[in-house]
Amino acid sequence: MNSTPDVSHSIVSERLKFVDILVKGGRINDALKEIAGIKEIEPTNPYAQAYEERLLTMMTSVREREGRQESLQEVANAPTTTIRQTKQESSGGSTKQIEDLLRSSKQQAEVLDSSDGREVPSNANSKGRASIVLVDDDELLLMALAELLEDNKYTTKTFTKSEDALEYIKGHKPDLLLCDVNLRNSTFGGFTLFEKMAKLGHLQNVPFVFMSGLADDAIIRAGKELGADDYLTKPIEPDMLLAVVKGKLRKYKLKEKNL
Repeated sequence: MNSTPDVSHSIVSERLKFVDILVKGGRINDALKEIAGIKEIEPTNPYAQAYEERLLTMMTSVREREGRQESLQEVANAPTTTIRQTKQESSGGSTKQIEDLLRSSKQQAEVLDSSDGREVPSNANSKGRASIVLVDDDELLLMALAELLEDNKYTTKTFTKSEDALEYIKGHKPDLLLCDVNLRNSTFGGFTLFEKMAKLGHLQNVPFVFMSGLADDAIIRAGKELGADDYLTKPIEPDMLLAVVKGKLRKYKLKEKNL
């Protein structure tokens, strides 16, 4: 028997929570199996896709790191003459390889700089896309949110620590901020970041939306009393996120025009 859309969404949301628990517990293979089950229900779920991509990347990085360690161990155990010969054979191309790597890294950095708003301190970037700052200590969620927003023609800048986000917005003017309430790895949480942002003159009208896995009415009320524009409860539904972002940006642009 087929599940209704509402029931399916509820099941997926609960299973995504379980994936998060598995990842935090280091049970990567179990998490990937759970994601496979989620994709059977919702094949294009952006959170499941982002989780899967991130976990596979993590596993590849671990394998590569283990491979490098094994190679180093082989070199350490090799006779001195062999090591000397290897160095002599590779020295001719080493400088060029380093230069190529540095050039590649620089090119990647330039691409990132041109796409995250750093080159354009004002609202939109050169492509006319609205810029959104995302703050959350869950890197997997950050990646999923950023991917979803960028697929919908927004530019994103992500931070896992509130203090880093604050330093960024002091010199830049994004069009909207999405921030988690409970930032465990930061020196201060989302509420404090909002209060600090409110004191920055160039960000007076920029919309600020809180995110949290806490469905406590007192927490939601506290955020709204501070003056936040909205509050999203995790796990965040993609359609709800996009609707909130679109609505807040529309109001923000109208307000900016009337100034």
